[in-house]
Amino acid sequence: MELLAPCGNLSTFYVAVGSGANAVYLGLKDFSARKSADNFSYEELEEAVKFARVMGVKVYVALNTLVKENELEGFFDAVLKIRAIGVDAIILQDLFLGKFISERLPDVELHLSTQGGVNNVEGAIVAKEHGFKRVILARETPLQEIKKIAPIMDTEVFVQGALCTSFSGHCYMSSFGGGNSGNRGLCKQPCRRTYTIGGKEENYAICTADLCVGESIKELEEAGVKSLKIEGRMRRAEYVSASLNYYRSLIYPHEKVGGELSALKRTYNRGGYTKGLAFGQDKRFLSTDIQGHIGEAVGTVKRVLGSKILVSGNLNPVKGDCFKILRDGKEVGSAESSGERGKDGVPLNAKGKIAVGDKVYITTDVRLNKELLNVCSARLLDVVFVAKENEKAYVEVYADGAVVASAYSDIELPIANGKPLVEEQVKEIFDKVDCYPFAIESYKITIEGAPFGVRSVLNALRRKAYTLAYEKLSYRPSAKDANLSYECAKAPIKEKAIAVISESFEGISGYDVAIFAPSDYNDERYFNKFFDLTMGAKERYLYLPSLLNSRDKEIIALRIKNFDGLYGENLHVFALAEEWGKKVFIGTDFNLFNGLSLGYASKVATHVAVSKELTQKEIKQTGYEESAFVFTRGDVKGMELGYCPYGKNCAKCKEPTLNTLTDYAGRKFTLRRIKLSKCYFEIYNPMEMIYDDSNLSIYNFVLHKGKDLSLRFSATPKEYRERVKNTTSGHLKNGVE
Repeated sequence: MELLAPCGNLSTFYVAVGSGANAVYLGLKDFSARKSADNFSYEELEEAVKFARVMGVKVYVALNTLVKENELEGFFDAVLKIRAIGVDAIILQDLFLGKFISERLPDVELHLSTQGGVNNVEGAIVAKEHGFKRVILARETPLQEIKKIAPIMDTEVFVQGALCTSFSGHCYMSSFGGGNSGNRGLCKQPCRRTYTIGGKEENYAICTADLCVGESIKELEEAGVKSLKIEGRMRRAEYVSASLNYYRSLIYPHEKVGGELSALKRTYNRGGYTKGLAFGQDKRFLSTDIQGHIGEAVGTVKRVLGSKILVSGNLNPVKGDCFKILRDGKEVGSAESSGERGKDGVPLNAKGKIAVGDKVYITTDVRLNKELLNVCSARLLDVVFVAKENEKAYVEVYADGAVVASAYSDIELPIANGKPLVEEQVKEIFDKVDCYPFAIESYKITIEGAPFGVRSVLNALRRKAYTLAYEKLSYRPSAKDANLSYECAKAPIKEKAIAVISESFEGISGYDVAIFAPSDYNDERYFNKFFDLTMGAKERYLYLPSLLNSRDKEIIALRIKNFDGLYGENLHVFALAEEWGKKVFIGTDFNLFNGLSLGYASKVATHVAVSKELTQKEIKQTGYEESAFVFTRGDVKGMELGYCPYGKNCAKCKEPTLNTLTDYAGRKFTLRRIKLSKCYFEIYNPMEMIYDDSNLSIYNFVLHKGKDLSLRFSATPKEYRERVKNTTSGHLKNGVE
């Protein structure tokens, strides 16, 4: 299996390669889903790619953000530049941009980002059909689905690092809360804040613990997974090093790498680890008490002495080591070591309301960090050297048994008047590898007669040989010229229409498309009632959840018969619609962001909707202003959860279908449960959407007690704002960066 490491900058890249990564992934300054990372310039990328080739390491570049119409030219320019540099693959979020690039540049390997949301076989098939060689699976993908996907195409799975609370690519909490789009690399992580659910205790209610699959990677290997991915382009180099050491120790136990979980905990540990949803939701999945890094437990507070504490336990700190103090799992203070030692315990400088018995966790281990960063990379070479009297010295350099460089000295070596050249002198000179990542494994030295070893001549020969070797090992043939030019086509105008997404259609009429989104797909009575209430609709679609396992599909297959089509926001909608002979309505969370993608989508779907992160002006620029649906009214879905926020106590669960998630500022989000073979959840924005300037509109109505559905549907925009009070125009006016 490939061990894939994150690199937020060039220094972390060198640490990752030195720590044994088989491949790395990184981003450019633009079009990266981690814009807050340092990221790479083109010059730094070229340096990294050359070095990686020498070391036999692959480089994948993430261009995995949504691309607006006016950004396409810059995006395609980036694709061509990194193709010319010779990266091993490009990571994309947009399915249809991938299709366009694969058609124009078949030599470019494409990986579908986890933002693409593949979590089942059908999604993987669609990705492959659109030109992707590898799929980076959604973190919610269960092991049984991974086993089915792996034989279809190369499969990459997260094994370490942060877990997004929301299903990736479908989170709008940061976007609608302040215009910082996670889909554009600017997420402000509202999931890491405190909330109450249903008025209960305030805590980090939807904050997930960090992922650490650990020894269960053996099950991923048996499933056929191609690549094990470490998350963390925003994290420091010592974390990357510790992660690689730990997983290499599990993958290659015979090498005695020495990677320990202890080191990993000390570099970053958000409240303990979970094995993740691939293995089912465990009790450690949520980190409700702790949001940030807590490190590793090393001791207990023995005494409190003003601004100092005395700690007993397994610690031997040096100056600069940092600690957190926890009580009952919650942070109550912090401490730092000045390097002091004590007879009865270790004294630390401390802050906070600390008491005897509190637990001490080390969060910065200075000695460990220095050790983790003290790594180097070396490509093993064999050197053949020949020197004869009055002839030019000759050297051949081999890598893996093949000649990678050969060179002669600039001048002949004269006969020595004193000490002649000897093997030890040759080795001393050629052991110096200058700036290159080489180490000499063996020498074959031939010296005939008594040539004099002119040091400056032999140094120049060494530099020439190693420069040629580096150029040979880092060489990749230039890519052929290619054209990614694209012109926005004016889409055909469609007749004005309204589509309604809801669980209930009581008391409303006058819509054209009815999209049924039940809270329970198992209860046939809901479906019968829907058909009775929507007789006047021109078309009726079933809402297809973005997270679907095999059992879910069996349930939906029993219900789909009388529907005209499927309303879907994930790739699997195409495969399932074809299997069941149904039409497709591509929803807003598919995130069609530009005219190129809208054009491809329109060829395979009866109806398409634009992303709810575009402005009216940006929609117009796509050419689809009068042919694509726009979300203009109702409840704004902010997140989709593939886990249970109540802790998955199914046997005793009495939680309602609709609940309230309240944040620190008193804003109330609706928490909605959807039942299939298991429960999925949605979180809705506190402010309802109302916008009155669209030809084709989507209304989304989640059932709320005390809210009149007919009023919400039929009211004029002015009446809607007056009655609903708490409204937003979404991004249709101001948009996202």
